[in-house]
Amino acid sequence: MLRELVLLAYNWHSMGRWILLALALAALVRCGWVWVRNEARGGIDRVLLTGFAAVMTVQGVLGLVALFGLGALGAAFPLTSILHGIVTCLAIVVSFLFLRWDDAPVRVRARNSLFSVSGALMCAVIGMSLLPGGLMRIVNV
Repeated sequence: MLRELVLLAYNWHSMGRWILLALALAALVRCGWVWVRNEARGGIDRVLLTGFAAVMTVQGVLGLVALFGLGALGAAFPLTSILHGIVTCLAIVVSFLFLRWDDAPVRVRARNSLFSVSGALMCAVIGMSLLPGGLMRIVNV
């Protein structure tokens, strides 16, 4: 039973990157548009940013479940996976930084949200590069 749950968490963690990437691209485009055009932010901005941060958090939780579950099943705790987990935790923190600028002017919020999503994506890429197979894992589904 534990084995099936751990494998399920691992598979969802592997597939969740595509949802994360789609939300990140949509958030980057929207925040960039608001920043450049100085438009008023709408509800879609908040939904995209919150969705991105939430999916990043779910990815982190699924990764931790997979890491500790595989460790409990006897697969040990590889240093590369532990470092990947640490960088993912940093990416989660960075993905929530957009909340810090709620009272700022529109352009400042859009710019800082753009940087928040970009920074979280950079952390995710760095974290993936630490794993065996490196960035080639991105193209493998």
